[in-house]
Amino acid sequence: DVKYATAALDNLYRQIFIQTFLDVDNGAEEYYDEEEVQEALSIVGSILAFSQPLSVLAMSTLLGDGLSAGVIRSRLANLRSVVIVPQNDLAPIQILHASFQGHLTTEGRAHPKFFIDTPTCHVALAIRCLRLIQTSLVKDNIFDLCPGQEHDRADLETLRRQHVSAGLEY
Repeated sequence: DVKYATAALDNLYRQIFIQTFLDVDNGAEEYYDEEEVQEALSIVGSILAFSQPLSVLAMSTLLGDGLSAGVIRSRLANLRSVVIVPQNDLAPIQILHASFQGHLTTEGRAHPKFFIDTPTCHVALAIRCLRLIQTSLVKDNIFDLCPGQEHDRADLETLRRQHVSAGLEY
């Protein structure tokens, strides 16, 4: 039975999120700070939606809306038991185990306040990506290439890193 096989990990992940984000002392499950929790869930949802892990800096660029590298680090600070947040802003943020993604993205396994709907995350990321494209890729020939000139793959990769925001790697 799959539910039985994941029960121990599900309980562990639930406890991490409850202890990090909920005030349960008064018997009710209220957020410590709802805005911070929503930001944290947006960040975690984005991490789970990325096909390749993005760096803190790239993630900050893509997410925008005041989610600086410092804010991202702050929102993930108490989730270091399940998320790797490197000190280097250019290194990728990663989850420690695939079961974490399965837990948060499966209704019934995740705590109802912390369920992450991956399709909704992809829509939000696509919108942010399009906004970033509108503001950062404002000319037709973003690499300033000469028509008809041949370029090898390494040259194009270097040009991409120079001219295209890391946030667009999503």
